[in-house]
Amino acid sequence: MVSKKQIAFIRKLQESSPDRENEVHAFLKSIGSDNLDDLQQKDASRLIDRLLSIKVEGADNDRGPTGKQISFLENLMRDEPRRIVAEKHMKNLGVKSLNDLSIDQASELIEILKALKVESSRGDRLVSEKQKKFIESLIERTKGQAIADAFLSRSGKRSIEDITSSEASSLIDILKPMAEAGSQK
Repeated sequence: MVSKKQIAFIRKLQESSPDRENEVHAFLKSIGSDNLDDLQQKDASRLIDRLLSIKVEGADNDRGPTGKQISFLENLMRDEPRRIVAEKHMKNLGVKSLNDLSIDQASELIEILKALKVESSRGDRLVSEKQKKFIESLIERTKGQAIADAFLSRSGKRSIEDITSSEASSLIDILKPMAEAGSQK
């Protein structure tokens, strides 16, 4: 579910220009809604990225990436193949480090790196579809979304799709006893 903080940020961005206002309406229409409260967290993040990519006259559009973007990029770049892709992309942009990227360039690089399904440096594959579905069912049965969110935050990941299979196993080990305890009531 979308957070109040995300909605407030979207509204602030929406009010900053007519182009952003139109983008919000178009995005909501594309997901079959007309209310920001209907957004899922993932959709809200996508919408925020889209809004940030729209330049606003007189705004500071060239400031560097946010701390959250830097942290997320550093985490993604722990995998050698992603690091190589990131370095080539930054070279093509003419920047030498993550801090030299603009917010928009950092968002673009995050999307590029997330799209790469690679093995981690430990040889651990990304979460399997079976693990993902099991975690989702455990979250639903245990009302454990807050626990899963905290786990993702500690792991530096944005969603279940971004975790490795061993991280998925760890999360299952946390949620499964809660589900079993709940079924014994």
